[in-house]
Amino acid sequence: MLVITELVLPLSWAPYLINDDASGYPAAEIRAIDDCLKRHNVAGCLSVEYPRWFSRYHDAYPESPYACEVAEYVFQTPTPIEKE
Repeated sequence: MLVITELVLPLSWAPYLINDDASGYPAAEIRAIDDCLKRHNVAGCLSVEYPRWFSRYHDAYPESPYACEVAEYVFQTPTPIEKE
């Protein structure tokens, strides 16, 4: 079963989340992104939605407590396979 989760995250994270492109990110930021995904139990970013806006609070606030341009990301949530 596919479960979809939507999170509001920094727009600057899009290259890493969509294309798995870590070039240009410091190690601390990559760790923050990975920690955020783990905390929300999501994997496999499917898309970044419009509109984009500036916000002080977002779903990555504990890992990245800064105001920034954000967007809504759509993720696949890993679910265990149930045996009948």
